[in-house]
Parts: sequence; C-alpha cells; structure tokens
Amino acid sequence: MAKVIQERDLLKGHSVLCKGNFVKYAWITDQAKDYPVTILCRFMDVSVVAIMIGLALLKRIERKKMKRLLSS
Repeated sequence: MAKVIQERDLLKGHSVLCKGNFVKYAWITDQAKDYPVTILCRFMDVSVVAIMIGLALLKRIERKKMKRLLSS
C-alpha cells in the first residue's frame, strides 16, 4: 500500500515525464530525499545505473570546480 501511495504522490509532478533526461535526473536527485531511487527510476523510465553514473559525473564536476575555486 505504501508503494501505491508513493507512486500516486509522484504523479503530482508528472509534467517532468515529458522532459529530457537531464531534467529527469535532476528531478530524481531532488525527489530522492523523500522516495527510494529505484521507485523514482521506474516511474521516470530511467535506468538506475544511468542515474548512478550521472551522479558520479556530477560529483566529479563539482570537485573540479571546488579545486579551481580553492586554487584561485
């Protein structure tokens, strides 16, 4: 029953469904604070592996930006 309630609540933000993958990844990252990533990925028809790779790339980019800021 909890899974059904979560999926119903996710439908409230359904306008994201028709957006590109970058927007979907950002939305999943934001919603991951409240919902399991696996459910979010299934809902958005996105691979969990793709999300994990995307998050790893974002972290790497953020680290590079931080290093540049600190070395300036």
